[in-house]
Amino acid sequence: MNKARQKNVYRELYQQVLVEHLDFSSNSFDANINVGLFTYNHAPSHAFDELIRITKPEGYIILMRPDFYESSQDFKAKMANLESSDQWQLIERGDKYYSHPNTKQKTPVEIWTYQVQ
Repeated sequence: MNKARQKNVYRELYQQVLVEHLDFSSNSFDANINVGLFTYNHAPSHAFDELIRITKPEGYIILMRPDFYESSQDFKAKMANLESSDQWQLIERGDKYYSHPNTKQKTPVEIWTYQVQ
């Protein structure tokens, strides 16, 4: 957080815990981008509810590196339930690619775009 302040690249910077209620009004954001957040031992699937709450209707939730999806029935079920209950709709699921192809760690990245209903 100090690095972000030093670089002065953000108008505002908030530090909060996604598994708790976020200190934003409902329908506050046109979009939110989540990079590496929904991965092993990070935010649980019920955190999607809070992202939906703070995103405006027809706004976007973009997930990058959702590597949890292939191995977690909980996430698959939650994401499918949110779609079937018309809370969000999958707009696009990108092809997998490697963000650091020249390193020994080959972490696949995929970009998923949902639109809040």
